[in-house]
Amino acid sequence: KDKHHWHYDKNDYALDVFFDLKTNNVKEVGCYYALEFNPIGIKYCKFKNIGLGASEAEVIENLGTPSDSKFSGIGMKYLTYERLNTHVALLRKVVTHINVSSPPSN
Repeated sequence: KDKHHWHYDKNDYALDVFFDLKTNNVKEVGCYYALEFNPIGIKYCKFKNIGLGASEAEVIENLGTPSDSKFSGIGMKYLTYERLNTHVALLRKVVTHINVSSPPSN
């Protein structure tokens, strides 16, 4: 989209990479399934033995207890892992989005 955001879109998933405006270092990586895609098994964007299509149990087994979890009105569950700078979104207990950020600078 611009020099600080790179987007790759495939039929069933997409990848976004955001860069720091000052340093051009990677600031954030997000990977998500297309809304109409029904994931079966872990296929893309693996991170610490989980990926798109992983179950909620696999996420907790590999990442531990989240520091925060929230539900949306549309049936999504959001898990936050502050120590890993990671957010995971699930629909029907299946990972549909993983977002990993670089640690905040001091």
